[in-house]
Amino acid sequence: MGRNLMKVLILCFGCLFGLFTGPSCTSDPQGLEGIDSVCFETQIQPLLKSSCGNCHSGSNPEEGYSFDTYDEILSSVEPGNARKSKLYQAITAVWMPNLMPPDQPLSVEDRTLIKVWIEQGAKNTICSSNFPGNPDVPGLIYNTDTICFNLDILPLLSSSCGKSGCHDAITAEEDIVISNYKNIGQNTKLVKAGNYSESKLYKVLVDNGDDRMPPSPENPLSQDQINKIKKWISEGALNSNCMLAICDTAGIISFANQVWPFIQNNCAGCHPASGTTNGVSLGNYSQVKNSATSIRNNMPVLLGVIQQKSGFKSMPPSGKPDNCNIAILEKWIYQGMANN
Repeated sequence: MGRNLMKVLILCFGCLFGLFTGPSCTSDPQGLEGIDSVCFETQIQPLLKSSCGNCHSGSNPEEGYSFDTYDEILSSVEPGNARKSKLYQAITAVWMPNLMPPDQPLSVEDRTLIKVWIEQGAKNTICSSNFPGNPDVPGLIYNTDTICFNLDILPLLSSSCGKSGCHDAITAEEDIVISNYKNIGQNTKLVKAGNYSESKLYKVLVDNGDDRMPPSPENPLSQDQINKIKKWISEGALNSNCMLAICDTAGIISFANQVWPFIQNNCAGCHPASGTTNGVSLGNYSQVKNSATSIRNNMPVLLGVIQQKSGFKSMPPSGKPDNCNIAILEKWIYQGMANN
């Protein structure tokens, strides 16, 4: 989370909390004038598309509100006044008939982001031309030359090491739990920040003998995955909490470039192509498609577990993926699951 959004959360949390526990705040948080502009293109539009687009899109959107374009989104917004905006009311007001989205309310961070965007004038800001890594563009903190703990390391280690029978909180082999930054990056027995060659985490990944992790007969991590961990340690093993700079769900979704990297980092460790003990394999295109084709509770099983719907086991173990990756997976499924 960026420092500016953290400031806003501190300023706004009292009001947001009141919306869910009692009467709403009538005074707006102070200090919004000192916060960087929220970007519509890279922050607001992807969030609304992934969270609300299933119902509010196309030629016959629910309640007549479509979130396909900026102008359509603006019809539910009163720029400069979040509390009088139908969009903000729908995602915060528990006294309304249906809190939106009905299946999965937005997080405090997401609600705050929308609030700040509205209070700043609900502008149609375009930021992707400044990508990557321009510090003048709020939210674009994902540098493609930097390894981020929350995007690159935690999902990978959770799916390959932090699972049942290995290093989850219950099994805790060798008293090592792979679940969060404190147990990984701050565990000096596991990671020597800045020195990958002396870090046990790296050593066991490249070991060719009995100490190799994940242990045989499970598949070792790929060289690309090992290199990510190596670079993360070398860069100081920071608790970097990044967000995807651009959520690209336009056009035809690519399995190789968009779906497979997410599956490989978040799922394939627990669900390899062969040797899985849980009956679910996600180690290649055919297996991913099979899971996406299987239907339970009127929806694809793969989508149900990743969206963490009722009636599905919540996956991955590191937590619910970001809205962008969920939107990409969902669109790929409904486009026919091409191996492209």
